[in-house]
Amino acid sequence: MNQETLSLLGLTFVLVASAGVLAMLELWGNQQTRFKKNTLRIIHRTCGYIFIIIYVVMVYFMLVRITTQIEPLSALQTVHVALALMIFPLLAIKILILRRLPGLEEKLPYLGISIFTLAFTLNAMTAGFYFVRKLNPRCIVWILRRKAHHRQ
Repeated sequence: MNQETLSLLGLTFVLVASAGVLAMLELWGNQQTRFKKNTLRIIHRTCGYIFIIIYVVMVYFMLVRITTQIEPLSALQTVHVALALMIFPLLAIKILILRRLPGLEEKLPYLGISIFTLAFTLNAMTAGFYFVRKLNPRCIVWILRRKAHHRQ
């Protein structure tokens, strides 16, 4: 899988995680939500399944890439791998609590936010960098000038 496809998959990964976290926060944190609680649960669960599928696919392709790489991992790659690996035990613990340990249910939002934070950071470092680097430098200068102009 090429870098652009992986970066788009990473962006999708973060967007799905965002939708899941927002649904969870609305469900757990807003007692007077205008949304049906069952709908929020379905959104959160669906996002969770999609998140896990994308995670497994990305880990597979990253393992293929790492195992075929001849030189040692760069510092960026090492941090990227470490963040990706941190997601696994958090997901496993979250699923374990959901399926077998309902007495720990109040911990689930913290796990979800932690997983989201890792997914966001992991992808901002690589996919975010890829998309910024792909932008035309003139476009970046134009954006920065426009922001500076609006501040005045």
